[in-house]
Formats: sequence, structure tokens, C-alpha cells
Amino acid sequence: MTKAADILSIPIWIMSPIIIIGCLYTFRLTRKARRLADEGAAIRARAQALFDGVSGLRPIRHLPIRGNDVEVWIKSRRDAELPGAEAWMALDDALDDYRLHADTGLPLNQDAEGR
Repeated sequence: MTKAADILSIPIWIMSPIIIIGCLYTFRLTRKARRLADEGAAIRARAQALFDGVSGLRPIRHLPIRGNDVEVWIKSRRDAELPGAEAWMALDDALDDYRLHADTGLPLNQDAEGR
């Protein structure tokens, strides 16, 4: 006998539960696969939204912070000049302006004098 004939020779009362269990198991696996596909699509959509949000950003302007490298550099250049000299006065004004921007939290391209 062939294998197909062997399967057909099994009584239906034995085969019915096996078929039902197989169908239920297949249905369960199909539901899991569909749920995983939906979750994957949601993750892809979220990642695309995050990428779109980041790609549209412009570079952040420099915000001055007291005591950072820029302030230290300006101060060291100022201190290298003779006090009262024209270059010292110009660097001191620049340092004061930088510190004012740092204290007000404004970017360097905005006027902080009126604040």
C-alpha cells in the first residue's frame, strides 16, 4: 500500500481531532504571523517618521555658555594684550558681549544689548 492509502485507512473518528488540531494550530500561527507583520509595519512607520523629523532639522546655532572654551580663548587673547591698549579694549568689549549673550541665553547672531 502507498502512504496515501495508509492515511485513508485510518478511521475518521481518529483523524477528525488531528485535523481540527492541525487547523487550529495553523490558524494560531497565521494570527501570530499577521500580528508580527503589523508590528513590523508599525515599527517601520515610526522609524520613518523619526528619520523624516531629524532630516528636516537645521544645524543648531551656537549658544554661548559662561566658562566654555570660547570665553576662555577670548579672555586669554585679551590678557595677552597690554591693559588699556586698543586691542585689549576691543577684546574686553567682545568678552563682555559674549558673557551678556550667555547670561540672556540668546544666540550670538541676536542683539542682547536691549535686554
